[in-house]
Amino acid sequence: MRVFPAANFLLRPAQPGSVRPEEDEDEDSSKLSYRERLTMLTESFGSAKSRRMLTNSFTVNGYTLDRVTEKAVQEVADVTISQEANSSKLKIKEESLSTPQNMDIIPPQNKAAEKPQDVYNLNDIITQEELEVLDEMANVFTFAKSENIRQWKTEQTYPSFILSCLELFPVKQEVRQPKCRLLCYMLQLMTVYKMKMPELRKRNCFPVEWPSLIQKKIFDSFTLQTPSTNRTMANISMPVKMRDRLLSHIIVLALFLNNFTVDLTNLQKDAKVGVQKMNTICRSLGCGMRNQKGRVGGVTAETRIIELTLPLKLPSNEYVPGKRSR
Repeated sequence: MRVFPAANFLLRPAQPGSVRPEEDEDEDSSKLSYRERLTMLTESFGSAKSRRMLTNSFTVNGYTLDRVTEKAVQEVADVTISQEANSSKLKIKEESLSTPQNMDIIPPQNKAAEKPQDVYNLNDIITQEELEVLDEMANVFTFAKSENIRQWKTEQTYPSFILSCLELFPVKQEVRQPKCRLLCYMLQLMTVYKMKMPELRKRNCFPVEWPSLIQKKIFDSFTLQTPSTNRTMANISMPVKMRDRLLSHIIVLALFLNNFTVDLTNLQKDAKVGVQKMNTICRSLGCGMRNQKGRVGGVTAETRIIELTLPLKLPSNEYVPGKRSR
């Protein structure tokens, strides 16, 4: 018998039917696949390089794959995980948008109220504790003089509607200060309403001077936050329903600040809201609407007035969120 180094030969497993009758094929090995036979052959007689390559291989679902294939498999796994995460995220978003009871667009209404100020509870919009943390920010309005307001108008420091409200506030500080707190919160809601999604998704999207309690309230009340996973970060979005909810809170604050009669001209312009969207929200709040002619800057113009009167003039059909105004 002559012996030769196995490394000098290219070894291959015997194919079915190629074993000579006088050679007995092992019963267990006959059940193995060609790949498994080749693996056993390499482990027993392969060169050092062949055995190293075999050691570097790995198994997925019973199949042996080499390192070249590993990268491709990992990429497929990453895509699958990403698709599952996006599917889960989309499911959460769709459920929140398609289930009306999950979200109140309009604040709770007291339909048995005898006075307009009793239709909505201000605590449903902002609590006393939250108002108190706005004291420092509201001081700029509380102690504002006529010349300050004129300068802000010229420089367009604040929205026109905010300044028009401020001009009508009483001078007495004990009466003026609570209104200025509400005005400050309304300004913050209007700022958020006009923000684009890329801005909202930034880590510090709100001004640093905003109290953390108010920032948390706005995020919790008007945004949808999907949980983070091992491979995806938490995502923040503002679906149409939540954006409409934000607008309804702005309008309710405007009603409280203007004795429940509001000129929509500046408010609609500042918030950049379409006429149809504004009409839908105002009617859902129970407001009556009328057109009124007046002179603005020496020019005759027609303005739209909303008024909260009793009994409430609620629409017969339920609120249906429309497309976002452009």
